[in-house]
Amino acid sequence: MPSFFSLPYDIRQIIYNHALVVGTIAPYQRACAALKDSHSFNPFTELSDPEYRAPDWQVPISPELPNTNLLKTCRLIHAEASPTLYSKNVWVLPPTAWTAKFFESALYNDERRAWVKHVYLYLQAQDISAEERETVAADTLKGYPGDLPWHKVEDLSTNAYRKYLRTVSWPRKASFILEYLALDSLTVDIRWSSCLHGSVSTIAAFADGFKYGVPTHFDISSEEGYYKHVAAIVLQRWTEQRKETFIPLSRGFRENEDMVKNIGRDIAWERTIRG
Repeated sequence: MPSFFSLPYDIRQIIYNHALVVGTIAPYQRACAALKDSHSFNPFTELSDPEYRAPDWQVPISPELPNTNLLKTCRLIHAEASPTLYSKNVWVLPPTAWTAKFFESALYNDERRAWVKHVYLYLQAQDISAEERETVAADTLKGYPGDLPWHKVEDLSTNAYRKYLRTVSWPRKASFILEYLALDSLTVDIRWSSCLHGSVSTIAAFADGFKYGVPTHFDISSEEGYYKHVAAIVLQRWTEQRKETFIPLSRGFRENEDMVKNIGRDIAWERTIRG
């Protein structure tokens, strides 16, 4: 009796594409959507506003899910079809803690990480978890009197959240891409970063440079028009410096921000001269 593997390889690939390629996939989408039921999902909204809802993702997520049951039929099919699932879909990385879980559970070795070629990355306020917010707020308010006005508590906490996002959450999330992935395309969406000078603060998360080079197609979604050009130059410089030193740069965050600002001013000045 003929088996599935008696079919020509090209035919098997057509079947894999039909079952597994859906366009855009958001891992843990249901779990992350459940978080939106909490008004404290975004640390920068007023904590007293029960009607607040975090903004929906701006990239359209494919309504159909890949038929991953195909991968469970046998080891041979799993081995042959898995690269199709990971390489031919765009992966929308979830908040930082869930991104870490995705890499631990699905992209746990070099071979599997090499399959991923297309990523859509949000750097946003939601990348700080509820547990981290509680810890950051508690550490921030140490030493202050317990009868501080609520607006003072909120101001102190919000500034601390923003600093934590810039210096911990976003660099950690970016590190999964910088260290492990050789991408063909990467879109970084910073429209929901909720930080002052958001473009500068968010792109500084990539200061260690790409281990495998800047993705062939790189885009950044920002409300600052010229900033895409700035980001491309900065990322290329950081990546080249990484190749020269062979180790992550790990510079101070302020130095990384200053580099972005200086390049941005240079480009603005060049445009002024050119008229």
